[in-house]
Amino acid sequence: MILPFNRMNVDVSCLGNHELDISIERAMELIAQTNCPWIMSNLVETDKEMRPVADVLPYKVLEN
Repeated sequence: MILPFNRMNVDVSCLGNHELDISIERAMELIAQTNCPWIMSNLVETDKEMRPVADVLPYKVLEN
């Protein structure tokens, strides 16, 4: 699914519950293969200074 996803030229993607079905580590591996930033602001890792899961961004501002 990575190839079709990257071909869509997504500007920003948000983690949903199914991206984490297998594990956070697997989600991180797949996210690293995509060509857009990922965001998540309501699920954080308490042992990583309250950063969003899977080391994604808490937000992203786009300018046109």
